[in-house]
Amino acid sequence: MKTIILFSFILISNANADCSPKDLTDPDYLKSVGKEGLIKHFQTPRDQDGVGWCGAYAPADSLSFAIGEPISSLDVSINEYANQGANPRTSNKVAGKRLEELRGISPLSATDIARTNGYCPESVIPSNQTSSSNLGHSAILKLMETFQKIHDDYVIKGRPADYCASCTENYEKVIKPSLPGVTADMIKDVLNRNQYDSLASFRDLLNQLCEGRRVKVDPQVDLIYKSSLGSKTIANVIDEAFENNSMPSIGMNTSFFANAESLPGGHGAHELMIVGRRMGTNGKCEYQVRNSWGRGCTYYQPAIAAKCEPEKGSFWMDQDQLQTGVTDVLVIKNERMRAVKEKETIFKDIFNSGSKQTDNDSIFSKLPTESDISSFMGKVSETAAKVAKGISEGVSSIWKSLSNAFKY
Repeated sequence: MKTIILFSFILISNANADCSPKDLTDPDYLKSVGKEGLIKHFQTPRDQDGVGWCGAYAPADSLSFAIGEPISSLDVSINEYANQGANPRTSNKVAGKRLEELRGISPLSATDIARTNGYCPESVIPSNQTSSSNLGHSAILKLMETFQKIHDDYVIKGRPADYCASCTENYEKVIKPSLPGVTADMIKDVLNRNQYDSLASFRDLLNQLCEGRRVKVDPQVDLIYKSSLGSKTIANVIDEAFENNSMPSIGMNTSFFANAESLPGGHGAHELMIVGRRMGTNGKCEYQVRNSWGRGCTYYQPAIAAKCEPEKGSFWMDQDQLQTGVTDVLVIKNERMRAVKEKETIFKDIFNSGSKQTDNDSIFSKLPTESDISSFMGKVSETAAKVAKGISEGVSSIWKSLSNAFKY
C-alpha cells in the first residue's frame, strides 16, 4: 500500500514538474538570459491591425527572442511579399494587388527571407504602428493605403523626376509618424527607380531606411507538422522548445478560438506565439498564447475570453485544446544557446574517442592506426549521409510550406 502511495506521489510530482510555470516575457527572466532589450517589446501587445500578416508578426517575435533584439515584422512582411512576387510559384498571390490588399504569408518562407536579407531592428522600422504612430487602430493599413496613393499620383502625373511626395495628402499625417526616418526625396528616388511597381518601391524605401543597420545571423529553424509527430504531442514540442530557451509559434485555424462575427473575412489559418506555461485549475497544463490582435478580448469565443489577458494581448489554452487545433509548430532555436551547444558538441566529438584518455596518454600521443582511420572514415560517411538527408527534408519542408501554409 505504501509503495502504491509513493508511486502515485512520484507520478503527480513528475506531472507537475513537466508543467512548471514558465514565462518567456517576464522581465526578470529576460534579464537572466541577457535579453534586457526585449523587455519593452514583450510588455507591449502585438497589433497587426487591419493587415493579414500574422505569418510575419509571430515569427518576427520568435526571431527577436532568438537573437535578443526586437526586429521589425513590417520589414519581414514586405520583403516576403516582394519575394512572393519574384517567385513564379507564388507570384499570382501579389500580382496586380495594391499594397493594402496584400494578404497571407508563409511563416517559414518569411523567416527564411529574413535570415537571407538580415533583420531590420524594430527601432528603425516600427511595426507596432497602433501605438508608435498614434494613428489608432488600422495604422499599418493606413500607411499602406497612403503610400499606394502616392505611387498612383506619381504615375498619373507622368512619373516626373522631380515628383513632390511631401505635396501629397497625408504625407505629414501618415508617412512621417509611421516611418520617422523617411524624407520626401527618398520617396521620389524609390518611385523613379521602380516606376510602375508600388510593392518594389515600398520595399526599396524600407531597405534604404535600414541600410547599414541590418543584423545578420542564421538561427536554426524547424517546422514541425502535427501529422509527423507520432506518439509525441504538441505540448511535448512546445515544452522541448522551452527547455532550449526558444519561443515557438503555432499554426491554428481561427475557428478554434475566435468568434466568426469578429472576422469580416471569415475563419482561416492564423499564426500565434506560445510564451508561457502554467498548471490549470482542471489539472491540465495550460499555455499562454500571444496573439497579434491588440489588447481586446471581444474577438474570442467565451471559453477563450474567460482566460484572456488584454494587457498582454494574450490568452490561455490547455494542452488538449492545442492538440486539437494546432497544425504545426515553428521553432527558431535560440542563437546564443545554439552556438554554445554546437561548440560543446564539437569539443566532445573531437576528444571523446572510443577509449578514455588520461593526461599522460593524450589523443595526440600516438599516430592513428589503419583501424582508427577506417573507423573515422566510416563516421564521416555516416555523418555526410545524415546531412544529405537533412538537406533533402529541409527543402521538401520549405516547398510544402510555400504551397500550403500561408497565414493571415
